[in-house]
Amino acid sequence: MRVEVGCLASPAVADVKGCIYLPYNRTCSTLYRMKTTLVLPDPLALRLKAEAARRGTSMSEVVAEALLRMLDVPASQRGSYRLPSFDMGPPLVDVADRDALYDLLDRDPGG
Repeated sequence: MRVEVGCLASPAVADVKGCIYLPYNRTCSTLYRMKTTLVLPDPLALRLKAEAARRGTSMSEVVAEALLRMLDVPASQRGSYRLPSFDMGPPLVDVADRDALYDLLDRDPGG
């Protein structure tokens, strides 16, 4: 689900592509806030909407609070994430040899 945060549209309208446009009712705050588009998975967008409703606040404020909490934690305390690496053996072709590379890419994967 794509959510437009801070648009000047009428109350929460969905367009033909399924985008939801939220009203920005604090027009004087637009001088101090940046409008942006977030592309969220539908389940996350629904949780965000429910949390905003539970708190009686906007989705923008819930997102801003969550981002501030994450960014305020020092990087040393956030933990690190290592991407997995795999030993895939020696290369099948010298990538500098364009013809050999194209020949390998053009091979039939079944045979």
